[in-house]
Amino acid sequence: MAGISLAVKLTVLPAGITSLVDRVGVIIWVISLTIVAAKIASGIIKSYSDTLKTTTPITSLTTNVVNIIVFIIGFLILMNLLGISITPIITALGIGGLAVALALQDTLSNLFAGIHTIMSKQVKVGDYVQMDSGQEGYVIDIGWRTTRIKTLPNNTVIIPNVKLSQAIVTNYYVPSKELAVLVQVGVHYNSDLEKVEKIT
Repeated sequence: MAGISLAVKLTVLPAGITSLVDRVGVIIWVISLTIVAAKIASGIIKSYSDTLKTTTPITSLTTNVVNIIVFIIGFLILMNLLGISITPIITALGIGGLAVALALQDTLSNLFAGIHTIMSKQVKVGDYVQMDSGQEGYVIDIGWRTTRIKTLPNNTVIIPNVKLSQAIVTNYYVPSKELAVLVQVGVHYNSDLEKVEKIT
């Protein structure tokens, strides 16, 4: 791309074409750098989580939020480099955002429910949970709209984040993975009760 830009500058071309090529070059560079930055940011967060073995594993929701933030920053930088004022854009986004929020009320509810689930650490990827509706299994992902649970028969249950946040959930991995199971044992009437007490 740098070679094309240099060739255009060394070639006698109308000012309009030169300006257009420069703008296209800026757009390509910013988009490329933004994509690379998004991948690097996601990689750093995943590496940081794996290295420290944090209690909040990386989910698709976390990765998507990071990518959206990076792309928004890249878009604003691009507008600034092209000489386009971002103030009207931000104002339009604020007004349009209200309309979008009303139209996507259910989706946004699931999004914020998913964020709350991740931040509260009450349910994490890898936990074995059971809902009051009967579904149980391992949490394999918390997305921007749904949470996926893998059941023991190797099926996947997809639950809206709002439903998960409102449900009564038993997390068998909290506070620890150790599980106590109460087992009733029958004792014969002629058994030595003192010996039974010592054994139990």
